[in-house]
Amino acid sequence: MIRVEITSYHLGYAEYTASQNGLHTSGKSRQPLLYACRELKRMGIDPEAEIGLFWPGSIVASLTTTIGAGANTTVSEPSYGGIKFAKYKPYPPAEAPSPVG
Repeated sequence: MIRVEITSYHLGYAEYTASQNGLHTSGKSRQPLLYACRELKRMGIDPEAEIGLFWPGSIVASLTTTIGAGANTTVSEPSYGGIKFAKYKPYPPAEAPSPVG
C-alpha cells in the first residue's frame, strides 16, 4: 500500500508526503489523500494501486482507496452544509490572452 503521510496539520490544511517506485509528491491540501491520488496518477502510478492516509505515528490507515478511485473523487463542501464525496471536476484551463493587433 502506498502511504500518504501527514507531516503537519494546521487550520484545516494537512502537509503530506507520498512516494512510490522512486516517484515522490508532497504538498498542502484540505484533501491530502485525494490530491496525492491525482498527482500520483499523473505520474503514471497504476490506478488500481492501493493507497492510504496515515497520521503521524499511526500504523493503521485512516482512509484507504485506489489511486484511480481517489483521483476521480473530491469532497463537496457547499456553503449550506451537506458535506459529501463527489466526482472530481478539474478547473477549466485558463484561456490564453487574445493577441493585440
